[in-house]
Amino acid sequence: MKGGVLNSKVYIFSPCVARALFPDILIETKRVIELLGFESIIDRKATCCGQMFFNNGMWSEAKTLAKKFVRLFCDAPLVVAPTWSCVEMVRQHYGEILDDPGLVREWESLRTRVFEITEFIAKRCSIASWGGELKAKAVFHYSCHMPKDEKTRQEIQDLFGGIRGLEVFFPPSEHCCGFGGSFFAFMGAVSEAIGEERLKRLEHDKFDFIVSSEPGCMMHLLSLPEKDARLVHTVQILSEALRSHKVEPLVVPLIEIEGKGVPHSDFYERAKKASCDVALRQKIVYALDHAVEARRKAIQRLGNYEFLKTKVKETREMSVAEMQSLWHVAQRALEQKGIKVHFACDSEEAKKLAVEIAKSCKARLVVKGKSMTSEEVGVREALIETHAEVVETDLGEFIVTLRGERASHLVAPALHLSRRDVQETFERLGFSLDSDDPQCLAEFARAYLRKKFLSAEMGVFGVNVVCAQEGILLTVTNEGNGRLCITLPKVVVGICGLEKIVPSLRHACDILRVLPVNATGQTMTSYVTFLGGVGGGHDGREVHLIVVDNGRTRIAKDATMRPILSCIRCGACSNVCPVYRVIGGHAYGAVYSGPMGIMWTLALYGVEKNADLLDACTLCGECSKVCPAGIDIARIIRLLRGKVFQNKKALRLAYFALKGTTRFRLAMGLYRFSAKNATRLVEKTMRALGIRRRFMPLPRKIQTHEYLRNEKPLDSIPLSLTKDMVHSDENNGAFSPQSMGNDDVLGLFTRMFTQAGGEEMTFQEILKLTAGKVVVCDEKTVPSRVIKALSGNGAKTVHGLEGAKEATFGLTGCKALVAETGSVLLGESSLFESLLPEVHIVIALKRQFVETLDVALDGFRENIGCLVTGPSRTADIEKRLILGMHGPKRVILCVLEANDGQAD
Repeated sequence: MKGGVLNSKVYIFSPCVARALFPDILIETKRVIELLGFESIIDRKATCCGQMFFNNGMWSEAKTLAKKFVRLFCDAPLVVAPTWSCVEMVRQHYGEILDDPGLVREWESLRTRVFEITEFIAKRCSIASWGGELKAKAVFHYSCHMPKDEKTRQEIQDLFGGIRGLEVFFPPSEHCCGFGGSFFAFMGAVSEAIGEERLKRLEHDKFDFIVSSEPGCMMHLLSLPEKDARLVHTVQILSEALRSHKVEPLVVPLIEIEGKGVPHSDFYERAKKASCDVALRQKIVYALDHAVEARRKAIQRLGNYEFLKTKVKETREMSVAEMQSLWHVAQRALEQKGIKVHFACDSEEAKKLAVEIAKSCKARLVVKGKSMTSEEVGVREALIETHAEVVETDLGEFIVTLRGERASHLVAPALHLSRRDVQETFERLGFSLDSDDPQCLAEFARAYLRKKFLSAEMGVFGVNVVCAQEGILLTVTNEGNGRLCITLPKVVVGICGLEKIVPSLRHACDILRVLPVNATGQTMTSYVTFLGGVGGGHDGREVHLIVVDNGRTRIAKDATMRPILSCIRCGACSNVCPVYRVIGGHAYGAVYSGPMGIMWTLALYGVEKNADLLDACTLCGECSKVCPAGIDIARIIRLLRGKVFQNKKALRLAYFALKGTTRFRLAMGLYRFSAKNATRLVEKTMRALGIRRRFMPLPRKIQTHEYLRNEKPLDSIPLSLTKDMVHSDENNGAFSPQSMGNDDVLGLFTRMFTQAGGEEMTFQEILKLTAGKVVVCDEKTVPSRVIKALSGNGAKTVHGLEGAKEATFGLTGCKALVAETGSVLLGESSLFESLLPEVHIVIALKRQFVETLDVALDGFRENIGCLVTGPSRTADIEKRLILGMHGPKRVILCVLEANDGQAD
């Protein structure tokens, strides 16, 4: 037989969705396989792969269906399915639920013989060109479970590429359509909103149809009747092209049930309201698209990102495992440096400690940097009760606090607001603003908050990392407000969760290399402040650290929840979450939002009380893929669902129907008959089952003989069976970091420094720039000849905090220039000079260039220091980049030559 292998059998697994709604897909799958010269067999005893139950934590039910699948197909030479999700379930997840050693061995063999239909053609059939003709223009929808690697994408493109007259557009693949199995039913309005956003992104109305390889996605998109989506499956394209037939888009009959009368859920009502707010969705999607693209570009610049992720995962897991012992080391090191460490077992104790510190220093004005942990325990509210004025100084936090709202995103608190919203908010302060331009709005906030910084008796800041061995607190910011909160007030209070500990500064460097990349798409944030003592700033300073437990010790003992303590709070999971993208952060109803927000809320406040949040996940898996700490968020959600979803009636009924072939046929027939003849009964049943969908698809009836019919193979297709296997060891070796190439350290620094917004000038250019201007100088780090030369050229040189308040330029030396990030490392003597003026000028020597953060920070023992990477910045208003939010608008480097500053 030409085109195939004689007597080679292919078993077709028919997914439950395709069998119930799209028998056409099964017919075409069988037809394509037989046209290729294989004998095809549809085993109708296999009703379900068990994915729906696995995803909802019903692992006993999933295991029963998995056992059935393995036993049915264990002797099959090849198994093919027209779906990626079922194939992934079989190949990737059966190993998590099968416990019989014999079945596990059979599964391990079987998983190498299970293919999605297009993958089967690409990997097991050698085809120079698919051939055929089909005049159409289509757009391809990538399903969440489809491999996103370039090789798979190219294989699909090559399949379509040989079809004459067919144009297929392949858009970016990062976005879920909102199906998500049970999510489709339980979160109907949100699911529909995600589907609408997906169709909009696909620009489906510009094409003849959407091509997909996933029946579940197709069912969902076709259940949005007003969107008039036209969908065809990949196998339809391949089959009809060979016979030069016109492809007919799939149709699924619908029943309208409205989803009213379902048991009330506060979370669902908030989510539904938010998802129906189109203007809100547009603002969120716009902001998150910027964040996702910035992250992608930042990862490309790194080159060795996967290696760095591995190191961070190891660091965080080790730190969580040794959390208690590391804090003993850290407390001793911090207190030896004069930092007072306070441990708070819960939120009440944390608030009490903050209030006691404020009262002891008679704080009337408290400036506060961003700290999600302080929000978690309610520190701001507690301080307000003491009649102190508490001012949030991060621009986004400042805006949302004025509005009486919570932050809607971990990193970008005000991303749900437009510039007009911000203008109106500021006008509530009694100020009249002529423009809603983000630059003007940011400048107003800078001026308003600068007065607060200079008057505050107490500063509160969030701590990103605590280095146990060295006794150093790290705070990562872009605006510079964190630096001001730490350096200007006489009393400063750091707040962190118990999990923020790492063994050493070297381990902290691992986190610093990935946190900015994932949070803001930067190689390094503008400022990383190192606080390791009470020196710097005012004499008689007090530095306190409040370490919050609030359930973290308990979480560390919970095998399911423990991984969330590895979170570095970058917000990357929210940026890619399809649910967050249409409902925003406020709908979650808690301090923490997005995928990790679900985990934190359930861990801190109880699974049973907040079980509805577990519905807010399509299990697309994107959050797990982007997490820089390697937290498998999707797996944790599955495990947690297992604790509360067992009693969901719809899932119990679905399992009953899918457990056997006869049951499945009867259930589909009964549903089809009832929908046509007893609509109100169906509506009531759906409500009782908790279905919140406006439209539900109806199963179609098809005669068995239609997909048992054999087709003659086409002699014109050049085909041969290859030895390729799906699970090869290709590219599975350990990843090693890329070499930095032939760039010298100076050249690398220049590239990274300018990329971060820094400027370089000669000493003569510095003299010209500062002539006639006020320059505050750090006399301890700037050579005296330089200060003398500036004064001789007409600059007014001043010193200290008072000088920094009036100066336009701040002149400092540095401890090191870090090539890998383009950063300038400053010591405690340069604090005011590098932060308060509008322009920061760094005077450096050639010997101060170093290659890496580790080298620069080795032996760093300053009471306070800062890693400066470019100007102060914010993008809190409509993602518009504004330089000079709280710190300098410009950072200029001058590398001194031997004769610079010498008298002529």
